[in-house]
Amino acid sequence: MAFDPLPIPGTLFDSQIGLNSAASSSGTIALANVEFIRGAFKVYDSQSTLDTTSPAQFQDGQIVYVEHEKKLFRMDVTPGFLDPTTFIFTPATKTSSSFNWPDNIITASIAGNVITFEKGDGDTFDITVDTGSGGSGIFKPTGSFFATTNDLQITGSLTTTGSVNLALETSSTAIDNVMLYDSQSGQVYFTSSAAIGGSSVTFVGESDPNIPSPQTIQSIETLDFNDDETLIQFDTSTGNLKFIFGQPPAPSVGISQTGFITNKFNLEEQTFTVNGNYNRQANGFISASLKETIPDTLTLASRSSEPPTSALTKLFTARTGSKDNSPEYRFTMELTSSDAINGNDVFNIATLNLNLVKQNPSSPTNTFDTSQISQFGGVSQIYSNNYIEEGATGSISYTASKGANDQNYRFIKLTDVSSTNPVTMAPSANGFTQISGSIDITTEPNNHTFQFKSNANYDSDNGPGATPNTSGDPLNDPLVIKNMQSSLKTYNRIKSPRIAAFLIPQTASIISNPEDIDFWAKNAQISTKPGELGQLFYQSHSPTAGNPNNLVGYIQNVNNSIHVIVISNSYTLTDVVAGGFAGFLSAFTLYPNVNGYNVYIGNNVQGPTGGLAQEYQLIT
Repeated sequence: MAFDPLPIPGTLFDSQIGLNSAASSSGTIALANVEFIRGAFKVYDSQSTLDTTSPAQFQDGQIVYVEHEKKLFRMDVTPGFLDPTTFIFTPATKTSSSFNWPDNIITASIAGNVITFEKGDGDTFDITVDTGSGGSGIFKPTGSFFATTNDLQITGSLTTTGSVNLALETSSTAIDNVMLYDSQSGQVYFTSSAAIGGSSVTFVGESDPNIPSPQTIQSIETLDFNDDETLIQFDTSTGNLKFIFGQPPAPSVGISQTGFITNKFNLEEQTFTVNGNYNRQANGFISASLKETIPDTLTLASRSSEPPTSALTKLFTARTGSKDNSPEYRFTMELTSSDAINGNDVFNIATLNLNLVKQNPSSPTNTFDTSQISQFGGVSQIYSNNYIEEGATGSISYTASKGANDQNYRFIKLTDVSSTNPVTMAPSANGFTQISGSIDITTEPNNHTFQFKSNANYDSDNGPGATPNTSGDPLNDPLVIKNMQSSLKTYNRIKSPRIAAFLIPQTASIISNPEDIDFWAKNAQISTKPGELGQLFYQSHSPTAGNPNNLVGYIQNVNNSIHVIVISNSYTLTDVVAGGFAGFLSAFTLYPNVNGYNVYIGNNVQGPTGGLAQEYQLIT
């Protein structure tokens, strides 16, 4: 047997390989041209074998059978091709799809007594089964439908073409099972409400009258009696039912500070903290801000969400404020919330003004020495430390002292500022914290009112370099000058009522010079009887004015004498009661307005009283 010459090894075959005539005629070699067998019906043992077979082994539209799948498949083949421009060859591809003969019946379904068949080409046809008048099986005809009272158990799927009505059992107790529909599988099933995050609605609050809780809620009833304290709202878009009992508490804001010192100059640096807090109550939170509005306009701290809900704070270090102190600082705490009932925006604001209240330096204090005032007759002529008898002599000395607390002002000088009787003080230079001086009271008229006051001079230039003679760095803008004055000390002159007996020759001096209290004190005869003691000067009766009304005085004659009564010319006697008997004014002669006094001289010479006291009561 001989073959036709073969190509040289290593070279490519032509499109066909053939047998020589002798091999072909022997009939012992099986060699077939693929072009003549491609597309023929063939059986494959599995899907994987089919998938791994070359596309060249199939004709487009070829039908094959897969044993393992027990199915027919139609082959779709896309031939390979060579791109003439790029000379890129794209190999052939194939796909397989399940195949049914057009006239084969592939599905059947039952609806009532109608069976519907579907063929391989998609066409359908129906067969109606005559069930007879008596029915069969567990279903019985009832009007237009078949019914059964038996329990049905379906182990496969149930497909319906019409509606399905389900009647659920209800009772007086809550049902915790719910029915769900799965849109993916088309299944309707029952499950516990707890499985989907729900359960029975229970009441666990307090009630009136009180009932044990919890209780399962079966229904909800609302009664509206136009009570503004109760509000019921229902949102039709969300299905939310809202009960509002009473008035929701109003939101509030507060603002405070710690560390700010009011007793400072406006150029002195401050370190302090501002705190803003809020309580939105039941309202929704929108925003909160802590702001400065004077002297600068700043947002110090803000919040646009919660949490946190803590206070907003701002620490200021080495800070100086405004220069006009109206106010020194102003801060606000602002809250914007949404109303718990209607959702409207609610704005709350609180304001904190910080003002400097610089305290003044302490006022100077004065001390007085009146020990040099006369004591005619062994009796001091200064009473209650405020009243000096007209006609008294001597001097008043006083010392002015700077106050104890300068309040960080610069102390400059102490001076006397007595207005009615200026006093020369020493030392007079700056910086001395005490100065002293005195005044002779005889240099002023008998009716003079003595007034004393001192002044301490300060300013705010008390920074580095400050002395009483030199200004230091300014602590305030503008400069603050303070003149701190002491309290006013006043000594008033008074004319005390006087009742005494004098020798006849001495009365002439009294009539001409009643203000000579030295003469009066040396020569007056007054009672020394216990319980009926007389006084040289009855200042205690009415020291502020010397009104002698109802004044009782006692005289004791040691020899022949004249009784004398001296009062201020501001008053006139209307009667004199002697020993309890009225009507004795006529026993005296009036010498009116003698140097500011009314002088009453007795008309009769009085003999010795033998140790007894003569009582007089003056009536004005």
